[in-house]
Amino acid sequence: MGSPIFSENSAYAAEFLRYLVTHSEVGERIPEGAVVVFLPERDPGLAAHNKLAAESTEAYRNTVPIFVTVRTTWEPAKRYEFAFAD
Repeated sequence: MGSPIFSENSAYAAEFLRYLVTHSEVGERIPEGAVVVFLPERDPGLAAHNKLAAESTEAYRNTVPIFVTVRTTWEPAKRYEFAFAD
């Protein structure tokens, strides 16, 4: 079994991919080769970990991090809302 960090990020990635299927305009804003970094509002510790990991990746691999804020929603049709972080 994977770490909790891996499990949470995998869940966000799966939901984000589903989101991109119906919101292709969002996917068009993400440059090729970019790294999408999830910053969940409900888990500041995971958000800080992901941001630090992305900054390390950017420094060593010359990637472009795209920070995406994850908001939990209680609407039955969707679990999360995604927005590009400032």
